Amino acid sequence: MARLVLTGDEAAVCEAVGVKAFVQARSLVARGDLVDVGWDRQAGRGQAVVRGETTGWVTASVVIGADGAIKSVSGTCTCDSALGCAHPAALVLIVYRSDILRPGATPSWELALAALVGADSPSGGLGSPDLALQFDLEDDEGRSEWRIGLRPVVPGKKGWIRSGISWPTLDYAYTPGSPRAQHHVDLLLELLSLADGEEHDPYRYYRSGQRVVYLDEFRSRRVWDVLAEAQEAGLPMVQSGRAASLVRVAAQPVRFSVHADRVDAGLRLRPVLAGSAEVIDPDSSVLVGRPAHGVAWWGTTEHASSKDPGTLRLAPLARPVSAQAMEALAAPAIVVPAADESRFLRQYYPELVHRADVVPLDESAALPDIRPATLTLSVQRLPGHRMSLTWGWVSVIGTETHSEPLHAGAGQNGDRAGTLRRATEMLAEPAYGLTEPFPGGRRLLSHAVVAGDVMLRLVRDVLPKLVETDALDLVVKPDEDVPEYVEEETAPVVSFASVAENISGHQDWFDLSVRVTVGGEDVGFEDLFVGLAVEQEFMILPSGRYFRLDQAEFRQLRNLIAEARELEDAPAGVLRVGRFQAGLWQELSELGEVTGQAAAWQESVRALSATETSSADALPKGLVATLRPYQSEGFQWLAALYRHELGGVLADDMGLGKTLQALALICHAVEQSRAEAPFLVVAPASVVSNWAHEASRFAPKLRVHSIVQTGASGRRSSACSVTCRRTVSRSSAR
Repeated sequence: MARLVLTGDEAAVCEAVGVKAFVQARSLVARGDLVDVGWDRQAGRGQAVVRGETTGWVTASVVIGADGAIKSVSGTCTCDSALGCAHPAALVLIVYRSDILRPGATPSWELALAALVGADSPSGGLGSPDLALQFDLEDDEGRSEWRIGLRPVVPGKKGWIRSGISWPTLDYAYTPGSPRAQHHVDLLLELLSLADGEEHDPYRYYRSGQRVVYLDEFRSRRVWDVLAEAQEAGLPMVQSGRAASLVRVAAQPVRFSVHADRVDAGLRLRPVLAGSAEVIDPDSSVLVGRPAHGVAWWGTTEHASSKDPGTLRLAPLARPVSAQAMEALAAPAIVVPAADESRFLRQYYPELVHRADVVPLDESAALPDIRPATLTLSVQRLPGHRMSLTWGWVSVIGTETHSEPLHAGAGQNGDRAGTLRRATEMLAEPAYGLTEPFPGGRRLLSHAVVAGDVMLRLVRDVLPKLVETDALDLVVKPDEDVPEYVEEETAPVVSFASVAENISGHQDWFDLSVRVTVGGEDVGFEDLFVGLAVEQEFMILPSGRYFRLDQAEFRQLRNLIAEARELEDAPAGVLRVGRFQAGLWQELSELGEVTGQAAAWQESVRALSATETSSADALPKGLVATLRPYQSEGFQWLAALYRHELGGVLADDMGLGKTLQALALICHAVEQSRAEAPFLVVAPASVVSNWAHEASRFAPKLRVHSIVQTGASGRRSSACSVTCRRTVSRSSAR
């Protein structure tokens, strides 16, 4: 009689379930009918997926005695042979054969380390799932237009069933039996909200009878995060049918690629979706979203049947795929004739590389490398002191360069987006006018024309920084008709020259032309004055040299011009200054050089403006009087005015000798032989006699004639004539 040769673990299981059930269980294990085993060592129960002739789910639990031996085995199964089913015994046998899954107490050190590193407790297995997410592969009316429907399902006697649960009733009619099941419900509700395109609404069942959600309807890429979390959380994702094959979400994204090889006709390009180790068949796949952000594909397995298309796998795409690219996946391969290959490389290859991974299948199809694109600013100087700025991406393909628009692919390329962000920050000042509003902030203008201060600020402050920035290039297009811009740092030279010796009708005014030179180059007066008036920052000379207008000399000139024009209008380009504007002449002398007839007059004004006369005039011998110090100072000032042909006003309190000082000046003029005409004293009639008396007393040598009335009217007048010359009535005050 045959004997069973058993290990200690097998003998323990055989003792608990009986010889018949044990033999059947060992046969099931040998055939590999149980997969995806999960076991909770602390609770002593677990579950597995049943494959093979009968399919479904099996659960099992054991009772362990004080001696550590199995006392009993119980369980449930969804297969057709539920009454005499050996699947629970097979599950326990698998567990006992594995040291990792062997029932028993978890060592204390293992529990402590698990808590320290934040891992799940080694004895905290998954247990039996209360619900699952079912994927149903549907052929749309037999037209080979596949769709994948998603439904919540619960365990039944013969596998997963849809009875008693649906999307509309998931959040109110289904009661989770554990925190883990509640987590699974939350994940399913999050999927439903993504399918609806809205946040979860607890009152959805009042308005929706939706019982199936289609995978291709998910518009948001967040669906892949939820599916990955569901897989990690142990939510079973199974295909429909009794086979209930598990659905797998790939950890690595699928990439849209173009495979290149050579055929007799030329270069062949075939768009494909490629996973980590396979090319996905377009006829056995479904793209998710529009534009596509994921893919589901299936293939036959060793258990395949007419009702089981094979394992269903899901994966996100590395980057979205356009509708045109989706169509290209099912279209015939593209063949580029050898004669057109250079044009392909120049016009299409750079953009193709930007949108897809181009993979040569052999050395004959090797294509040139494309170096990373460089953000490039092309600068072109224009007539009229303007400058054109054009941004774009420039890449090198083999020995040729390729240009792309500024914002091409910036949203899909992290390196490009970072470079653009740095350039935008450098040019973000509103005064530059080089950015435009854009969702989420501002972005660079692809093209702009700048002039004046903005152009020069870019030349001075920004362009040098752009040159030093990595991944950014500056290209200046030369133009022989437009000069380069170079800052002139030497101080300006200002000069004033008389326009004419005599100004008709304006004997007391000088018209001065204003000349400003910077670095030896003349600066146009009107342009300069306008620039100063509008507070321009720079001024550009015809040679291309430029200078700052915020220098002290220009500020002083601006104030001087404004002051002179408030007093008297003048022709364009001319500064009109009165003979007797002593303060203005002083400012002119401080600002620049005065030449011509006005220079002599300026010397006279300078003497007037001095705090002390440069030389003292002796008191006239014909003056019979001793002057007090302040009277002597007054005489000296009047003598200086007379010497420089300037008028003045001598003002003081009554009785302090103003008449005596005036008589001293008249005597001084007579003795210097400069009095070519009589002096005329105009005074009130009441003091004319006093003038005549004072003259005879203090200047007896002067001839004095008093005029007290006019012959024409007989009315009293007020004049006293002394041997003198003319009196100038306009003056500076003293």
